[in-house]
Amino acid sequence: MKPMITDLIAQNSNDVEILCDIVLMLGSTLPDKLKQRHGSWAHEIFRSCETSNTTVAKSVLKLAISFTTSPGDLSIAVEVAKELQNVIGFDKSDTSQVSESYMIVNQSTSASITSSILQLVDSAIGDMDWGTKKLKNLYVASQKNIHLDHDDESTFGLALEEALYAMAESTVRILSSFVLMNLKDSQAAQFLRLAVKFYKQLAQIVKQRIAPKGCKQTLPSLKFQKLVELTCKSLTVPLYPFLAEMQKEQQESVSSNSKGIINKIKQENKCIPDLIFQIEDYERYLIQLSKVTKLNLLRHAKRSTARDFKIIEDAEAPAGGEDGGNQEETETQNNNVGGNEDGLGEESEDDPEQASRDLDSDKAIAAEENDEDQEEEKEGEDDDEAEEEGSGLSRPKKIAKKSLVVEDSDEDSVTF
Repeated sequence: MKPMITDLIAQNSNDVEILCDIVLMLGSTLPDKLKQRHGSWAHEIFRSCETSNTTVAKSVLKLAISFTTSPGDLSIAVEVAKELQNVIGFDKSDTSQVSESYMIVNQSTSASITSSILQLVDSAIGDMDWGTKKLKNLYVASQKNIHLDHDDESTFGLALEEALYAMAESTVRILSSFVLMNLKDSQAAQFLRLAVKFYKQLAQIVKQRIAPKGCKQTLPSLKFQKLVELTCKSLTVPLYPFLAEMQKEQQESVSSNSKGIINKIKQENKCIPDLIFQIEDYERYLIQLSKVTKLNLLRHAKRSTARDFKIIEDAEAPAGGEDGGNQEETETQNNNVGGNEDGLGEESEDDPEQASRDLDSDKAIAAEENDEDQEEEKEGEDDDEAEEEGSGLSRPKKIAKKSLVVEDSDEDSVTF
């Protein structure tokens, strides 16, 4: 099979896909040792052969990963993701046309290979979810002292826990390569969805490490601590600049007023708030675990962006009718008056002579009026003016609409 696939790749034939599917179908019944042997030569073909056919590249990669047993399959994905980073990085001046380690990874095949790796990550997150639920059942049984076979159960639990952390670590390494790539359109949206699912899974893993009330709290293993450190330094920290760059490119694309581009941007923007929430939820459980274990698990975490809103004052008044402007001015005055009531009393105490002069002037003006009703009305108006002068109420400013752009902050603050 190996010479046949190699010849078809040299001919740049789409028949490679059909042949790889046949091999996958027949190889699904093979034992692990034979699978691993076929996976080795498939991996070698993926390294040495060069092609610009996207279908061929995707089929050979699928064959190499499918025949490689875990955790070797994710190790291949980590290596390929690093090579993809060299081909489709953020800075086009630093990218290369063809990978040096994997000849089949080039500018023509990078998109299809990226999709294949992201699909593998999605499958790995699903396996992590199964392992997390299985560990949860073991933890519950252990806390309730329900043991059918203590030794076998403990051994299985430790092995499953180590495998879960190793899979999560490989997933972090893969995603950390993609976060440094210039992903476009559907691939960027797919990456964001996978990041949301992964951080949600990490939150469940950390939550399980927190012992319930009445149970003894154990220290997290070194493998767990390494996973937390790797996630903070390699994925969480560069993720915020990735989101900022995405939004910057979206603003440039909106200027074209293309309906298709705008719809894609809306789909991507739906994932961003959910991703931020899942990251903070994951860090919240880390803080709780740090408190009960007396370990600073977030010592490598840095908040690299300020997710606030910026109010910009416009020099020109916003377009609108006279009534709309008066209504906005009235609402602004009502808000300012409530916040400056204390300032009235303070300024009156600071300058009592000015307040006395204002009152005398009001009385002189009121004495010139003959009509008592007009006199009372005038006194009320002048008293309001005096209070406005004494309290330093300024003319309400027009406030522009809040910018929804997420901006990076120059200050980094540690969670602790």
